[in-house]
Amino acid sequence: MMSKFGLFGDIGLPALTINHCRTPDGLPGECGDLSRCIYLIFDMVRLRRSVCFRNLFMVGICCPGITSTTTTETIQPNTTLIPETTVLTTVSTEAPTTNITTAATTTTTTTTEKPVPTTVPIKRFNQKSTKKPFSTSTAIAHTTSKPTTTTIKGIEIFTPSPSPTEDPYILATEESTQNFTYASEFRCGTSGRDGRIVGGYESNPGQWPWMAAIFLDSHRGREYWCGGALVGTWYILTAAHCLSDQRGRKYRKEQLTVRLGDHHLFRTDDFMNPIEFKVSAAIPHPQFSRSGFYNDIALIKLRQPVTYSEFISPVCLPTPGLKANTLVGYMGTVTGWGTLSYGGVGSGSLQQVTMPIWDNTDCNRRYFQPITQGFMCAGFFEGGKDACQGDSGSPMVIPDRTRHWTVVGVVSFGSKCAQPGYPGVYTRVTEYLDWIDENME
Repeated sequence: MMSKFGLFGDIGLPALTINHCRTPDGLPGECGDLSRCIYLIFDMVRLRRSVCFRNLFMVGICCPGITSTTTTETIQPNTTLIPETTVLTTVSTEAPTTNITTAATTTTTTTTEKPVPTTVPIKRFNQKSTKKPFSTSTAIAHTTSKPTTTTIKGIEIFTPSPSPTEDPYILATEESTQNFTYASEFRCGTSGRDGRIVGGYESNPGQWPWMAAIFLDSHRGREYWCGGALVGTWYILTAAHCLSDQRGRKYRKEQLTVRLGDHHLFRTDDFMNPIEFKVSAAIPHPQFSRSGFYNDIALIKLRQPVTYSEFISPVCLPTPGLKANTLVGYMGTVTGWGTLSYGGVGSGSLQQVTMPIWDNTDCNRRYFQPITQGFMCAGFFEGGKDACQGDSGSPMVIPDRTRHWTVVGVVSFGSKCAQPGYPGVYTRVTEYLDWIDENME
């Protein structure tokens, strides 16, 4: 399905796998050697915008008009994923405008760091009168030696946009959900509005309809705690460390609340009508370990089923055939409501960023604990874009050839946020498909 050619064959460096991509003009192309569209060297701005892959040794360019491959093989929507063309020109050293950031240096150092916790309460601007009052509990976070995290999205289904004096959140009840007919033919992974990613920035309202915000009720009150992804009418996929405190004490399901269909967590002028769901079960992986974040994956079962709409719909789970694909070099997109910098405040609005996926061997050299097959890593070498605190549990997604999105990773940990030389670490979803299937009734 994918051909290969030598990128720097004269000096014996590895070949670059050609992947389908989109040019800055939105035209179909292939991510490969600059020699395939050498004319771009005369337009440096366009050349920089056409970068679709980068690692320690090579840069891939999305060249247009090279998609005339003759193949009769039928490709299933969820099996073959394609990387997105991403702008690599502006890597800011300031707090990124996304919730997801991590990178690796361009030197082959062997320095290692322990993981940093990714889920901590999000510092907010004046939250008292900025957005809709909270009415129930939600998810939770985690802390260990050094990680970071992201979040999700939702839908409107009941009444028109409420006035500022009304409660902008609708709490799902058995009676209310029975008033709606579920879509009999609904395609997972369908993004809303503009689904194209070109870097880290605020998403459009309704763009990522599977995103879920998890809130935690504690002695400090109610706090946004983690992100997650809707993977069915009853279930949210998130990180296991979001469901217990630093000492490993599991949160009660009554403490958790899931909100779907929101864009800005603390404002009502985003024209969204979010819906909140109480939780009937919190299901962390039984082998989850806070020491190293192994098996950092969990499911949350909602008390009532979700009604799909333009603003609330599920992301696709990977097919078993995808397990053999390491996805190295693909561009993964992460969305979340976490902080914009390490130790900083949250923007309140859903952020997004697209980053290259690393080889686990390279990632393993960067961290103290082993990066096993159950992990995947992503980030820019120079830093500047990554998942951050409050982003834990949020999904990393990749589009297939039909522009539908599949969740391949769950934000787990990282070295601070967008730290140069240290990619973010994600739970690799394909390693847990059997467990997910067994626990989704």
